[in-house]
Amino acid sequence: MKKPEARKGRMFEGVAPYNPMERTPKSRAEIEELLLRELRTTEGCEGAKGISVVGYAEEDDDDGPNWTIAAFNAGSASGYVCERALMNIVVRFQRFYELVQKH
Repeated sequence: MKKPEARKGRMFEGVAPYNPMERTPKSRAEIEELLLRELRTTEGCEGAKGISVVGYAEEDDDDGPNWTIAAFNAGSASGYVCERALMNIVVRFQRFYELVQKH
């Protein structure tokens, strides 16, 4: 079995390919709010204050995710615990949400 290649330059790697038409379009603010809400449900991350999402486009990778996290503010929560939790949350959310510019 061929091992999947890691995507270069992404904070969270290992996302399996999927059809982008299956993802729900969301604005940057919507994705950030969804991520923060989910992060705060993690034990030790209740005090998280914010997440910043950044979009990107790769010409040769049209079916992969088009966003990732640029930064997060752990607030009164454990930065280490929140970062570990975000690794799982982001990979899961990238399968379901596509970053779009909403007017």
